Amino acid sequence: MTSPQNPAAPARVVGSTHAVLPDFDGPVCSVFAGSPAHHIADDLRAVPAAHAPLDGEVLTTRDPMAVLRHAGEVSPEAAHAVEQALHDAEIQAIDTAAPTPGAVEVLHACQAAGRPVVVSNNTADAIRSYLDTRHLTGHVADVVGRDPDDPRLMKPHPHLLATAVQRLDQAPDRCVLIGDAVTDIQATRAAGTRVIGYANRPHKPVTLADADAVVTDMHEIARAITSVTV
Repeated sequence: MTSPQNPAAPARVVGSTHAVLPDFDGPVCSVFAGSPAHHIADDLRAVPAAHAPLDGEVLTTRDPMAVLRHAGEVSPEAAHAVEQALHDAEIQAIDTAAPTPGAVEVLHACQAAGRPVVVSNNTADAIRSYLDTRHLTGHVADVVGRDPDDPRLMKPHPHLLATAVQRLDQAPDRCVLIGDAVTDIQATRAAGTRVIGYANRPHKPVTLADADAVVTDMHEIARAITSVTV
């Protein structure tokens, strides 16, 4: 299903861009399918709590990345400790990560069309491990993992996108991110790239409505890539 406001939007976005930048966790796979993310968040919470009292949303968030962002606000020591713990958890989770339906088809379509792909957002080691064990490394031009030294550079900061664009030597508006979070959209607006929202939860067509296009099935993007010429 594409955005009800504009069913042709994915093909138009793909047709006006060249490089494809899928977010790893969500559009490519469910990293913590075998070890639920909220359990990882619970484990990570104990790390910054050892450095300073926790308060606000970090006390209840089910998102490990939110715990890492909070740790970056606590102290460099807390950020480093949480980053290392999350890095290890992501590496361990790769064996049970579940491929997103349609994601492999997107990578195949990009390769057939000569479109470079950069996968980003999680720790680079986990991304490379996943691609290698699924025999997908040859479909990807580069991997841009989060900065292990500064969680403040995670999305919505445009750092990851700017790095990908620079490595590809592309104009920002010739690159399209596939993301499943509001922070992805915010990062693309700051970086100047296009964005297709992957609405993998019932509420997300609404929360991702500011994307240039919205799909609920990655196969839609694969078909859009196949249907247009660069």
